[in-house]
Amino acid sequence: MSAEDHTDTDSRKLLRDKVADQLRAAILDGTLLPGRRITEVELIELTKSSRTSVREALRVLEAQRLVEPSVRGVQISLPSMSEARHIYEVRAVVESYTARLFCERALDDDMRDLRRAFEAIGRDSRSPVMTAFDEIFFTRCGNSAIKSVIEPLYARIFVLRNLASTSPARRAASKAEYYALLEALEDRNADRAAAAVVKHVEAARDFALNALMDHQDWRVEIKRR
Repeated sequence: MSAEDHTDTDSRKLLRDKVADQLRAAILDGTLLPGRRITEVELIELTKSSRTSVREALRVLEAQRLVEPSVRGVQISLPSMSEARHIYEVRAVVESYTARLFCERALDDDMRDLRRAFEAIGRDSRSPVMTAFDEIFFTRCGNSAIKSVIEPLYARIFVLRNLASTSPARRAASKAEYYALLEALEDRNADRAAAAVVKHVEAARDFALNALMDHQDWRVEIKRR
């Protein structure tokens, strides 16, 4: 392969990734709602990109299970009950281990930044895929691979997490759970921190599964955001 061929291939990959990022952002911010079917023509118009770039970007998103093939385009994915349950099971394991690592390896500056991030929780009713608290928790625990493991799981259930942010009761409970985790981390108590994470994930799971069981009400709430 010539240098020119390598350049063309790299350019296509960069364009594909740019379009994939654009579509992923539209999914994660609710512009493209779960369950919606959207054609290639609409996607081309949305991204102002070529059909080839859109198709290559969709293959990336299909691999991440954010979209599913549909007639003349794709459907924005929604996790099934079993998949959501499995995601929360993995979250409980990975996040409790992360809590232990954070207690052991985080610097004092990391703890102070985590406290500041906690104080900012709840100022925006719509949560991003990862909050600032999550970002610090996963990136400063002393294991650089953990964020790359957990982030795709968060993306798969983002809409359920955003729905939780619209429920005053769940929002208040979630902040209390985060506070219990923060205190355990600041005390460097690994057992208590791991238990706090598991309690938080299990509560989030119960809310998510109830939302999925009542799918029609869930869809109305998302449209109201």
